[in-house]
Amino acid sequence: MHAPPMGHPKSASSPLRGAPIDPLDEGRATPRVGLRRGAGLLCPRCQSAWPADRARCPNDGWKLVADRVGDLVAGRFEVERLLGVGGGGSAVWVAHEWATQTRIALKLLVTTDAQEQQRFERGALLAESLEHPNIARVMEHGRDGDLHWIS
Repeated sequence: MHAPPMGHPKSASSPLRGAPIDPLDEGRATPRVGLRRGAGLLCPRCQSAWPADRARCPNDGWKLVADRVGDLVAGRFEVERLLGVGGGGSAVWVAHEWATQTRIALKLLVTTDAQEQQRFERGALLAESLEHPNIARVMEHGRDGDLHWIS
C-alpha cells in the first residue's frame, strides 16, 4: 500500500486536526505571541499580501481578507496560513493548536453585525451535532472579542 499524497487528511503533512506537529518546528515550543507577518490583507486565491488600502487583488480581482497569520486566537490557536474564504465574511485558516500540538482547520468570522454572528453561532452548533466519516468533525466554537471561531 502506498502513502497518502501530501495534504491528504491521512498524511503526516495534513493541515487538519490530528496531524502531528513537531514541537520543535521552527525551533518553537510556545506560541509566537505578538509577532505578526503584517496587518495588511491577503488574496484567498493567489495568497499574495497587499496593503490595507485595497479591496480587491490586482492579480485576479478576488476580494481581500485581513491577514491573520501569526495571530493567537482564544489564547491557544496560532494562525499559520489561509485555506479559503466562505460566505458571510468567514475565512478558514490552518492553525497550530498549542494544547494538543496539532494542526487544525480554524474558521474565523470578524463582524459586528449581530445577524451574521447569530448565523455563525447557529451554524457552529449544528456542525458540532453532525457525526459522519465523510464530514470534518467540529470540536468546539467560541468568541475572542469580535472574532468568532470554530475549530
